[in-house]
Amino acid sequence: NFEKDVKAITHQKEHVKCILYQTNCLSIAKDTFRMQDYICHQTSVPESQMELVRNNDNFIASGPTYPYSIMREYVHLDGTSQKRLGYLEGIALADLFENKKHIGLTPNMITAHDDTVIVSLNIQYPPLVIDTVQVAKITDYGFSVITPDNNNILRNTYIKGNNVYLICSESPKKAKIRYAVNGTYWKSGNENGPRGNLRDSQGDIYKCNINSKIYRLDNWCYMFDLVCKK
Repeated sequence: NFEKDVKAITHQKEHVKCILYQTNCLSIAKDTFRMQDYICHQTSVPESQMELVRNNDNFIASGPTYPYSIMREYVHLDGTSQKRLGYLEGIALADLFENKKHIGLTPNMITAHDDTVIVSLNIQYPPLVIDTVQVAKITDYGFSVITPDNNNILRNTYIKGNNVYLICSESPKKAKIRYAVNGTYWKSGNENGPRGNLRDSQGDIYKCNINSKIYRLDNWCYMFDLVCKK
């Protein structure tokens, strides 16, 4: 419907493109947010947003909102954070004009071998980095492995190349592999909200200056909630 309405105004023949950020307000809900429940309906919207930018050519990634400061730690980005995210949207738009599609730092494939989960990521600006400065450190850097009986079996997390390795206490088959599904109830943002510490190194190349302060423009990993099938 949106594409039809836009084309009626612009008379364009090509598809309408949407630059899409990812919302990260999982812990703000009318019912209790239980990050360790196998069925966690709060992940459905950000998970769908991740799949759109990864899988659909008409949706372009700018990034998740969890790496930024949120007004009163509730819903909306503060002014500086909006500008920082706006720069990422500008980079995505500039690349789109050169026929390059941003799919963001997103999971490509998840496989299991014995007690280990390997999360292969789409990464445009390696290497991967665990960053606990821009985003406050969270347990296992934001990853969890939840079994159908609601247990987190993750015991250790490390990165190697374009992959994240999750060492579990038992077989992770059929478990939910999650990232940034955590945080303090009724909080959002990079200090206490649902978050993770994984980013790429785009900030080595792109930076911005806001009110005389320099900020890196890294791509942070999109929140995801996926079943380990293989």
